[in-house]
Amino acid sequence: MHHVKNTSHYTALYFSKPVSCLSWAPIGGGRRNGIRYVINRTLPKDNIRTILDLQADAKQFIAERGMQLPKTIAMLTTASQTFLGRAIVRSNKGLLISTYCTVGLGNAVAPGEHAAYDEEAGQIPVQSGTINIIITINRNLTENAALELMHTVAMAKASVMVDLGIVNRSGKIKLATGTDCQAICWDPNHKTTLQFAGLHTRLAELVSNSIREAMISSLAKRLGVNPKSEAELFNLALSRLSATR
Repeated sequence: MHHVKNTSHYTALYFSKPVSCLSWAPIGGGRRNGIRYVINRTLPKDNIRTILDLQADAKQFIAERGMQLPKTIAMLTTASQTFLGRAIVRSNKGLLISTYCTVGLGNAVAPGEHAAYDEEAGQIPVQSGTINIIITINRNLTENAALELMHTVAMAKASVMVDLGIVNRSGKIKLATGTDCQAICWDPNHKTTLQFAGLHTRLAELVSNSIREAMISSLAKRLGVNPKSEAELFNLALSRLSATR
């Protein structure tokens, strides 16, 4: 369905045939058909610029690699692609989920925490660090299923963040970062169409497990360790990464 190019500066998924995607990526976000490329690009740390500047830079990056902008989705992070976490899970009926993730924690926040960015006021975020997640599914999805799966993905990510245990000054757990992005890609021409993606479904089970595996893989690469347990990894990450990108 796709192959992957991974460097320290970007990860690109090249699809062998057009797919449908749902994301809120700064380039190509929304519900899209005919997608051939999905990019997770690393920006230099402390490269704080306006959203419009970042979008213009990303479009140039896409053009330089011969990718057609209408067929491309691109997300941004300051986490190195060297720390890309990957996971592949499948059911006994051939349902295949591939997940790619970079974990940056520099602007981790709790829901409702004081905003660092006011779009209407034209402010620029003062921190960076993002959890970017790309998921491919070798089935067709209804639009309802894709929307429901976005919710499932967010909960699966938050579940890992709960175990990590980063808290704000009020003691509330930070469940995400302020600039997280996720993209779900599926095969619109597959003979099997999945209607639902709630936590009770096999699709949600496999996707959630793949997210956890990919996030843990990314964290372990950043720490340069092969922990004996998830608890050991979370303790190391909490002490060493909670204030980094």
